[in-house]
Amino acid sequence: LNKKIFSEFCWGSERQFLGAWAYMNVIKSFAADTRDIDEDKRAGFKTLAVTVGRHFASHLQALFLLFPYLVLVSMAAASSPIFYLPLVTLPFALNLSVACFQGEHFMLPKKVARLDAVFGLLYVFSVFFS
Repeated sequence: LNKKIFSEFCWGSERQFLGAWAYMNVIKSFAADTRDIDEDKRAGFKTLAVTVGRHFASHLQALFLLFPYLVLVSMAAASSPIFYLPLVTLPFALNLSVACFQGEHFMLPKKVARLDAVFGLLYVFSVFFS
């Protein structure tokens, strides 16, 4: 792929920041939905976590946590190595992914919010200096 086409299509100025911000909110929201799956089921809410069940919701949560790192690698390969900077948060994301499968959903939204804050700051820093 041509670097300029790839950059303009996927990561053009305002879309970069808005896309990352929107995705971070999806991760936090799904972490809360996974934590509250039993209460939501009793209340009759049809969230994604309720629909797919606790086991598959844990798989989705792990995927949602790790997907931004795949995007970072593709961004760094297509434009600037500075996009590797947020990868320093990968060990924390891996720990949270493992916690999804161990049933530690109570503190997950808070920990995901912390990860998102650090990841987001490093991401914005890398976009600014790319």
